[in-house]
Amino acid sequence: AWNGNSSRRLTNDRRGDSDVCVSPNGKQIIFVRQDGDNTHLWLMSANGTGQHQITFGPDSQTQPCFSPSGRQIAYVNSPHYGLWRIWLMNANGTASRRLTNTNEQDTTPTFDQTGASIYYSHYSDTVGRLQIYAVNVAGGTPRLLGFGTLPTVSPDGKQVAFYDQPQNQTLGIM
Repeated sequence: AWNGNSSRRLTNDRRGDSDVCVSPNGKQIIFVRQDGDNTHLWLMSANGTGQHQITFGPDSQTQPCFSPSGRQIAYVNSPHYGLWRIWLMNANGTASRRLTNTNEQDTTPTFDQTGASIYYSHYSDTVGRLQIYAVNVAGGTPRLLGFGTLPTVSPDGKQVAFYDQPQNQTLGIM
């Protein structure tokens, strides 16, 4: 068991690494690496070896998370003009596709316990506060679940914990 006394550096790139997520089987780590004005997704083995970039191009990617099976990765993609949308790809970086298509901000994706849906935060200028939505990984119309951000689905899939910001500065569950 990890006790905090045996930590060690896995990356040493001066560009800056962040947004780390460990695969469900513990064998891979996906993370974000700064690349000039952009950020891209990188994969490595859990021991830090085999670091390789899996997203490319002019857009920035951030906030990656593995599906429960470890076969897919949800992430946020943002072109330079600032629209943040939820995307999905295979864990090896292939078959990327957009799941949300709003003219606003979609962030903090997380899978439900089955990997069939992705929960995420959505900011609407019209509403003026963060909301939580869910979208099927096969696509379709996102479902509004309520106000809040940073959704986390319980292991049994029956509840979603969230942060209610900025109105209440509290934690909630739905």
